[in-house]
Amino acid sequence: MSQTLLKGKHVLVTGGSRGIGKAIVLAFAEAGALVSFIYNNSEDEANKLVLLGKKNGYSISSFKYNLANLLELDLLIKNISLKHGPIKILVNNAGIKIRTKFLTSKISDWDQTLSINLRSVYFVSQVVANEMASSGGGKIINIASQSGICHTNTSIEYSISKAGLVYLTKSLAKTLADSKITVNAVSPGRTYTELTGYANDKEKELIAINNIPLKRINSPEDIATCVLFFAGDQANNITGQVLSIDGGEGIC
Repeated sequence: MSQTLLKGKHVLVTGGSRGIGKAIVLAFAEAGALVSFIYNNSEDEANKLVLLGKKNGYSISSFKYNLANLLELDLLIKNISLKHGPIKILVNNAGIKIRTKFLTSKISDWDQTLSINLRSVYFVSQVVANEMASSGGGKIINIASQSGICHTNTSIEYSISKAGLVYLTKSLAKTLADSKITVNAVSPGRTYTELTGYANDKEKELIAINNIPLKRINSPEDIATCVLFFAGDQANNITGQVLSIDGGEGIC
């Protein structure tokens, strides 16, 4: 992607220190954007990403914050905006997945999952959208999941949170249109990350590939490329859409 395509635009990525989030941060930085990202637990990874940005001449800033606690969210966004100016692009990527089965899952599993995967997206989007509306508009891109679209029999609370995120995407697209804010979602299928473990478990990897019509697991960069599409001018008249990236596995 052109180094100047998003030059000077301030992008905020939640959950940006590793995996898909890290790929999104780097993709925007390479495209010339001013990138801020939020992380919680992965401090070493966050510091390495900021240093990588400096080494390559990118503008990458990190902010430590627990999105399960939204009491100081307004102050956080204000501080982030003071760094590079108003946020023009928001990527809601932060999420957790607790591997549970319905009959043995706990109330805490539900609360943690919905808190990060859905509640935080709602309120981060609310605060940032108010800023966008005051500065001429912007773009919000949510990272959903094929687990929120297709049936799953494990981690049901995760799937419910992502299904809710799809509904939130469509609702906000209608609600924020008058403010010149587009809202779309990218819905990854199976993806190579530290959490999925496909790269380190060949048997698991083979089973996954055999379930995918195109016989290919996503890289984090595959997801980042689609996020950049929604963030760019070519998607200015697209809103309320959910783009599945799953090699055809979710075809009904």
